Amino acid sequence: MMAEAQAAAVDKALTVQQERITVVANLIRDYQPKFEAALQGRVPAEYFIRVALNAMQRNPAIFNCTPASIILALAHCAQIGLPPDGLLGMAWLVPLRSGKTGKQECNLWIGYQGWLDIALRSGVKKVAAEPVYLDDEFEEDRGTRHFLRHVPGYKLPRAENTL
Repeated sequence: MMAEAQAAAVDKALTVQQERITVVANLIRDYQPKFEAALQGRVPAEYFIRVALNAMQRNPAIFNCTPASIILALAHCAQIGLPPDGLLGMAWLVPLRSGKTGKQECNLWIGYQGWLDIALRSGVKKVAAEPVYLDDEFEEDRGTRHFLRHVPGYKLPRAENTL
C-alpha cells in the first residue's frame, strides 16, 4: 500500500513538472519574434530557443523559476548575442532564490568567454588572461596614463602559491 502511494506521488510530481516545462516552453516560443528582433540576425531565433530549452533540460530547476525571470534572462542573452547554453562557457541560466520575493528566479551569468566575445565584438583588439598567484605584484593607474602592470613572483612554488 505504501509503495503504491509513493508511486502515485512520484507520478503526480512528474506530471506537474512536465506541465511546467510545457508552459515555459510555449511561453518562450511565444516570445520568438521579440528574441528575433533582439538577436539582430546574429543567429536564427529558432536556434536560440532550441539552445535555451536544451540548457534548461540540463538544469530542470530553471523550470521552477518565475516565467518572467526566465524570459528576462533570455532577452538579455539575445540582446548581447550570447548562447545561454553554458557549454561554451559564455553564459549560463542560473536559478536562485530571490531575497526580496522569496521566489526562485532565473539569472543570467556571463562567463569570461562571454565577456571576451563581447569585448572583441565591440572593437577591443587584444585581450590577455594569465593566472594570478599569491606572490605576484600589481601596479595600476586609472588616471591619465591608465595601465596595469603585473609582475609574476617566483618566491613560492607555483603549486603552493595559488589563490
